[in-house]
Parts: sequence; structure tokens; C-alpha cells
Amino acid sequence: MMELVGDENEWRSTTTDVRTVDLDGNPIVLPNVPAERNSRTGKLRVDPDVVARADVERIGRAHGIEGRRIPLMLMLFAKPGPFKEGLVQNKYKLNKMLFYQWKRLESEGLGEAYPRDDFAAARAGPIPVGLRDDLQSLQRQGMVEVKWSKRRDAPTEIRLTPQGFDVARGVWSEMPLVYRDTTLAVKKELFPLSPATIKDLVHEQYPEYRKTYVEVDAE
Repeated sequence: MMELVGDENEWRSTTTDVRTVDLDGNPIVLPNVPAERNSRTGKLRVDPDVVARADVERIGRAHGIEGRRIPLMLMLFAKPGPFKEGLVQNKYKLNKMLFYQWKRLESEGLGEAYPRDDFAAARAGPIPVGLRDDLQSLQRQGMVEVKWSKRRDAPTEIRLTPQGFDVARGVWSEMPLVYRDTTLAVKKELFPLSPATIKDLVHEQYPEYRKTYVEVDAE
């Protein structure tokens, strides 16, 4: 955020339209971006992360999905190497791939620059807390097919529908390269691993999420 001289008490929350460009250099306007206005000078300040997040949300709206669901659609769509795109046969892996997607972007200074789910420690480690709701919503929209697990030792399978493929392809093509590259790198690394191997990896790298982390959840 660009800092301007003045007492912090003089700044008031507001919104503003931000003029920028898309990936092709075409001018666009992001409406109602959260900002702050100085009550004394009238000057505005806007956090660059907020602008970046607003742009991702714009892409989502253009394709009929909430911005928060874009990381999920990107991860399902990504095709690293020979792996089949549009299909994740184990929701446990999807949980962890979305977690690592966020952490890798965070290491690039972009952790708050895109809309995403919140993550929490759970019995099987870090999970996106709203993933079930997101999948159910996308299911109702006809974007994904989900074979929900009925037993703890059985996986939940998630698959993009033809409509979901079209939407995910459109979103993918409009996202900045860093989001696509990060998603591909994470999926390439984790997708072929077993849940047990992923568990050990996340245990070692993110011990703060192992508080109640006792066993692998096959789902």
C-alpha cells in the first residue's frame, strides 16, 4: 500500500473504481475496490493486493463463478505432464494441493492478492474450510461431478464436467502466469504421491498444522 503523509486517524474506508489493464493490455475498470480516503486532503490510497484480488474476482464473475473458487478450478484443470486433467480421485490430495498452492503464492508475496478459502488444522492436517460447500455449489452449477465418500477408508472423487472444463479453461487463460505456473508446479509435485507421503511432507514443512494431525484421511 502506498503511504501518504498524514495522521492515520484522518483515513476513512471507502471504495473507488480502479483503471488498469488485462493480460492483453486492454483497459479495464475494476468497480468498487475497497480503499481509504483522507478526510483532510481527499487523497485516496489503495492496497495493491486488494486491486489484484479484485481483478481475479472480475475474471471469476466473467465466467460465472465466485472468485474464491478460482484456485479450486485452476487446480482441477491443471495438467502437469502425463496426468489426466480435470480429475482428482482423492479429496485428501486436493486439500493439500490447495494448501500448497496458497503457501507457494504466499512465498511470492501474493498470499493475499487472490481470493481463496481459509485453511485450518484438522484431524488430517490443513484443510480448506469451505471446500465442501464450494464443491456442492459447483455441483449445483453443473461445473463438477463429485462422488462423495460414504466411508472413512473410501476416497471422494472430483471431476470437471464438460461445462466445468469450458469455464476452467477460460479462467486459466486469463489468469496471470504466476498463478498458472504455481498451480502446475504444486500439482506436478503432489498429485502422484500417496496420502501417507503427503502427510509426512506437510508434517515436516508445516508443523504448526500438526496439532491434531494424527492419521491420514483417505477421503
